[in-house]
Amino acid sequence: MINEFSKELLELYKAKSKHSSYQQLPASLLSRMGHPNLEVTRRYEEERFGFILKSLSLTNCSVLDIGGNTGYFTFSAIENGAKCVDYYEGNENHADFVALAAASLGVTDQIKVKKQYFDFKNNIVDQKQYDVCFCLNVLHHLGDDFGDSNIGLSNAKKEMIESLNNMAYYVNHMCFQIGFNWKGDISKPIFDNGTKKEMIQFISDGIRDEWDIVDIAIPENVQGKIEYCKMNSNNIERNDKLGEFLNRPMFLLKSKVITEEAK
Repeated sequence: MINEFSKELLELYKAKSKHSSYQQLPASLLSRMGHPNLEVTRRYEEERFGFILKSLSLTNCSVLDIGGNTGYFTFSAIENGAKCVDYYEGNENHADFVALAAASLGVTDQIKVKKQYFDFKNNIVDQKQYDVCFCLNVLHHLGDDFGDSNIGLSNAKKEMIESLNNMAYYVNHMCFQIGFNWKGDISKPIFDNGTKKEMIQFISDGIRDEWDIVDIAIPENVQGKIEYCKMNSNNIERNDKLGEFLNRPMFLLKSKVITEEAK
């Protein structure tokens, strides 16, 4: 049913920016907006979230959504039993959209909108802990959307790992992805050959002291549909027919630090 927020929601969603029209919207929100014919370059949010739910229960969980864009993972977490979400997004239109959408859906008491880029060094100093964190395709924008713009790639890669490891002290489970190109620029590859194996090795080596890798999900074309499947000897190979985004593995991590402290 269309409500009084519909027109403003549509205007905020359509506002053009670097990362606009990037996420699909939950069906519940589209219903409130009257199912407008939105131009959305979807990034297989439903498929990724479906894999996450196979590995994690969100019931009564506290959730941190870093770089939440227009809120697909935030709203889906609430719809699947999360008790609260802290949503961080530096794009003003996206953050305003999520705040208004939360009001439209009647969940403002569960979603705290932080209209800022998440600072992996300073936003966690309050010692707040979360059950689950979504950090999906954020860290390769370090030095661009956030962080030191003068940093070089070598130091940026070190800081990406440091940022990820810092989170192990505040997050029990992490759903994580990273792109192959620094700052989203194809002329600045993070890995020499642009392979999944290089990325997985880079992440695995860098986080081994702070995180356990619970699962690695890799997209496959299964009878004409994209599915996120457990990593195997076949899907770990790069598949250029799928494009860059669908070559990005999704890591499901569990903190070693919080587990040890809880014992």
